Amino acid sequence: MMVALFATVSTPIPAPGTPKPYPTGVKLVVNADGSFENLLSSYLSRDLVALGDVKIVQQNPRWIMQVLAAQYKPPGDYPATLVVSTTIAAPVSYEWLFRDAFKDKLTEEDFRIVRDVFDLDRACRLLSHWIKAGPPQCLEDICRQIVADFDAEFLRPKRTFYTRLWQPVDANSTLKPDKQNE
Repeated sequence: MMVALFATVSTPIPAPGTPKPYPTGVKLVVNADGSFENLLSSYLSRDLVALGDVKIVQQNPRWIMQVLAAQYKPPGDYPATLVVSTTIAAPVSYEWLFRDAFKDKLTEEDFRIVRDVFDLDRACRLLSHWIKAGPPQCLEDICRQIVADFDAEFLRPKRTFYTRLWQPVDANSTLKPDKQNE
């Protein structure tokens, strides 16, 4: 019984020559009304990790997914609507700009001060913004849509390129170096 349980829980060993999964870290920041915050965070984390090559991280992320949700209750007998705003950003560093522009004028201590004053370690480039809306009971489906959009727009293209990069070159490839291509 224990052997069967171990066999179903263990991670399969990839075949030789199989590319490693595209490794990526996502920082997930969720702000929402009431109990929606915990549910959003839970659903999004679960669905992101289920992609297989995503880790939820706090330090050195490749992407930052910031999600803001609020419930709107119109006056009268109209049903409540949950509105979810999602931004995808990529961290960027402008330290190289300061180092290059002031290389002969600033010391290392000066650069540390510049990094703190201008918050260079927290700069981000906005890549995408989506707004989804629906009844509050559809929160899990909205989260699945957000992760599917993120996967389609950002992860899948990177994953495909990364996989192609690590595939062995076959005998018929035009990328194979030989005398004809030189």
